[in-house]
Amino acid sequence: MKKIFYLVVAALLVVAAAPRETPADVQLKGTWKIIRSQYGDDPMKEREKDDLTYKMFTGTRWSGIFYNSTTKAIGGSCGGTYTINGSQYAETVEYYSWDSAVCGKTFTFTMTIENGMLHQKGTMEYKGNKNYIIEEWYARVD
Repeated sequence: MKKIFYLVVAALLVVAAAPRETPADVQLKGTWKIIRSQYGDDPMKEREKDDLTYKMFTGTRWSGIFYNSTTKAIGGSCGGTYTINGSQYAETVEYYSWDSAVCGKTFTFTMTIENGMLHQKGTMEYKGNKNYIIEEWYARVD
């Protein structure tokens, strides 16, 4: 009987110590497709039909892929780890095909999910510009 008691207590301690998913984590997990975006000083624009960008989130990792569905050419990829606390989203870049100088850096954005749309907005460093504007609107794919 003592063994069962200790096993139950040990199991409860393991469950209690396990990291819990926040509502933001649950909402964010999955694959998202960019619908419109703004980069740098360019205006906000709707994405072209064959210009596809996907961003995928697990509980701790993100990755992005950019490709043209007509030519089948990959335009770039990126990824790393992330944390989210309320609407504050921090992305640490592990790989970034456009500018390897940002690898290892963390950038903070605001991120909200409303009416099925994910909105990410902020700035990052890109090719020497420390305040390169990033604003992206995504629709959930899965």
